[in-house]
Amino acid sequence: MVHRVISFYREFSCLGADCPQTCCRGWKILVDDATYARICADPSETAIRINKKVAGRKEHYIRQGAGGCPFQTREGLCGIQTAGREDLMSAICLEYPRRILDFGVMTETTLELACPYVAELFLQQEEFSMTAGGPAPHHKMWKVENDDAAFLALLEEVREAVIGQIKGCSCFDAAAMNECYGFFRRLHESVVRDRMDEAKDMVAALKIVGENGEKMLFYPMELTDKVIAYQIDSPRMGRKHPQLKQLLRRYYHYFNQLTQQEAEAFFNGALAEMEQELPQTKEKYRRYFIYYLYEMLLAAYEDYHLLKVALLGLMYLQIYMLIDVVAYLDCKKEKKPYTPKEQAFVLSNVERRMRHNTALTRGILERLRKDFL
Repeated sequence: MVHRVISFYREFSCLGADCPQTCCRGWKILVDDATYARICADPSETAIRINKKVAGRKEHYIRQGAGGCPFQTREGLCGIQTAGREDLMSAICLEYPRRILDFGVMTETTLELACPYVAELFLQQEEFSMTAGGPAPHHKMWKVENDDAAFLALLEEVREAVIGQIKGCSCFDAAAMNECYGFFRRLHESVVRDRMDEAKDMVAALKIVGENGEKMLFYPMELTDKVIAYQIDSPRMGRKHPQLKQLLRRYYHYFNQLTQQEAEAFFNGALAEMEQELPQTKEKYRRYFIYYLYEMLLAAYEDYHLLKVALLGLMYLQIYMLIDVVAYLDCKKEKKPYTPKEQAFVLSNVERRMRHNTALTRGILERLRKDFL
């Protein structure tokens, strides 16, 4: 079996107690069935203590207090791990921030940008790819169920072609995003109608050119604002995601009193200023979308929904750009530099809320179906 990993995979190592935003807080910690069975069968005091904190029937998870996982030590480490009982740790705790997909004939492992150190590593990369010859994963986190080898091969061709075109276009701006979206829409229609030869011809003929980079917003600001206000934001978000909650308040401060046209003009002006002060900002956004495609495009192997991949990816990119600009404007107002470490922390906060909640993802997709398609 082939094992692919993101090319900077080996640069990652957990910061442990030095992590600025531990993965032990802020979201539900699931306990996989195999680990739960070991916990229930183990008579040790540690296993009994863990079992008392496990809740749920259909899916098991750690019941948390206000501070997050109850097994996190004062030093910010995992108490189960420091006790030498990794065998009682959930697979997600052992593997995160690795994202492992098992396609039967191969596995692919990327690193989640929700981890601030992974986000920092990502921002340091000028080029990255999926490379063969990686280590076999200990836990295959998500098995993508399908036996359509021809479609998987097509997806790999699509990913290579789209990423190649995005890398090669003069600027990955709103025009390039529109070309990308149009391609995925047509390709999706061909796939669902089982016109595979037609789909292959589309891939071979794909061209993404773009314009001059002056306009970077693909979706109307009115739509993006609804997604931020009704899907991303929530009354309880301040407890789980306090840094992002503050950024959203600042987003409202900058954009809420503006018309759609004024908001788009304000964003384009602020981004042009940011690009001048921090060259390669727009290239950072190009790389973000490429990274998203490496992570998510082959997942369409399970449901054949290529259009969903494009719709969500372009929305995630747009929200990231907006919040990134807000963070830059705040730093400018406070007369302090918007450092790479600060940029990584903003990216990880956006990713943590935006792409790691299935209910939220469904809500965003429904909003796009209703207001965009």
